[in-house]
Amino acid sequence: MKGSVIVSLVVVLGVCAVDTLSAQHRGARSTAMGGASVAGSADVWAVHSNPARLAGISAIVVSAFLMPELFGLKELRTVGIGGVMPVGPVSIGVNAVQFGFELYKETNVSASVGGEIDWDIAGGLTVHVNRFSFDRYGATTTILIDCGLQATPLKDLRLGFAAKNISGTTIGSTNERLPRLFTFGTAYSPIRNFNIAVELEKDVRFPLSLKAGVEQTFFDILSLRLGTSSQPDIFSGGIGMSYSMFDFEYAGFHHPDLGWTHQIEVGIVVGR
Repeated sequence: MKGSVIVSLVVVLGVCAVDTLSAQHRGARSTAMGGASVAGSADVWAVHSNPARLAGISAIVVSAFLMPELFGLKELRTVGIGGVMPVGPVSIGVNAVQFGFELYKETNVSASVGGEIDWDIAGGLTVHVNRFSFDRYGATTTILIDCGLQATPLKDLRLGFAAKNISGTTIGSTNERLPRLFTFGTAYSPIRNFNIAVELEKDVRFPLSLKAGVEQTFFDILSLRLGTSSQPDIFSGGIGMSYSMFDFEYAGFHHPDLGWTHQIEVGIVVGR
C-alpha cells in the first residue's frame, strides 16, 4: 500500500521533480557542502556536477555511496558506484546510480571525459543514459548531455560553470522535460586546508538557487564540512576521513518539513 502511495506521489509531482531531488545529492562531500561543487576539487562525482573537474584527477579512483532513505522513506533509496582513470591528457569517468524500489526505479549510467583545454582552463563532457521504470506501466530510456568548464585564475581560486541537459531531452509520450540547469560557482582557499564554495544554479523551471559550503581539513586526515542551499531550503553537514589509499565520507542534510537524510561513501585512490 505504501509503495503504491509513493508511486502515485511520483506521478503527481512528475518524474522530473523526483529525479531532481535524487540527483542533487550524489557524492557525500558535495552533499555536506550544500551541493556547492561546480568549482570544487576533483572527485568521482564530477561526472554529475561538472565534468571539467575530472581534469584534476591524476590517479585511479573508485568510490561507492549509499543513501538508504530520502527524507525517511526507505523506498526512495539511492546507491551508486563510480570510477575515474587518467588516460593521457584527459581523465575518463564512469558512474552507475540507481534510485527507487521495485515499483518505481531510475537507473542512470554516465560516461564522462575531462581535460585541460588551455593554460589553467579545463573542459568536460558527460553523456547520461537514464532508464525510468514503472511497475505494470513499462519503462522508457533517455539520453542526456552535460558540459562544463573550470578555470583557475589564481592559485587558490577556481571558477566553474556547468550546463546540464543541453540536449533538451524529454521523457515519455507527454514530452515532460527533464531538468535543465545552468550553474556558476567559485571555490576559494583563503588559508591552507580551509575551503569556501559558493554557487548559483538556475533550473529553467524554477527560481534561482543559492548553494554555499565550507570545509576544514585537519592533518590531511579529517575534514569537517557544513553547507546550505535554497530552493528548497536545506542545511547540511558531514565528515571525511582519509587513510593511506582509503577514504570514508558521511553527509547528512535536513529539510525543515521533511527531516533528515543520511549518506555514506567509501572510496579507494590507487597510487596515492
